Amino acid sequence: MERLFYELIQVSTGQLVMAWNEADVRLHDQIGMGKNPFKNKVLRKWFEKNHRAMFMKGGELTRPSVSMMLVYLLVTLYWRFIDEGITLRELMDCFYALKRVAGHKKASVIHYEKVLKRLGMLHFSQGVMWVMQEVFRLEEKALVVHPSESRGSFILQEVMSGKRNILHLLQKYPIDLCFTLL
Repeated sequence: MERLFYELIQVSTGQLVMAWNEADVRLHDQIGMGKNPFKNKVLRKWFEKNHRAMFMKGGELTRPSVSMMLVYLLVTLYWRFIDEGITLRELMDCFYALKRVAGHKKASVIHYEKVLKRLGMLHFSQGVMWVMQEVFRLEEKALVVHPSESRGSFILQEVMSGKRNILHLLQKYPIDLCFTLL
């Protein structure tokens, strides 16, 4: 365990760390939405407004609440999808986060559709929910927004191709792709 904490202290934003022999861990010390300054401002305001719900105390460790973890995971997926592409492994992380959210009491879960719409990620999230149902067979009660087949099939096609098709992304996400190319 000492080696793990020593390595965690030495890394900087978004670096990949070998915390355990079989697990890669990606650390983020800032919350951001790619290079889009407008979405970054909205995201930071939202996190500041909801800072009380952001962290939970679990024994000696403070960790993100389940709801905040899912929002941040979707934000990270979105920008990785736009910037460099995502893999099924990253979508599998989202699958387990959704299953975890489904297991929590409804009172402790935020209104995801409203939040994701405010962050400009509702359409992407609807596509991810379709992928969760179609590929991972996630039950409907675990979905946080209504799935969209057209958006989901686009995401799945991009993931399965294994490469980022800038022309396809430009058709679906023109503004965010333009900020990424800056």
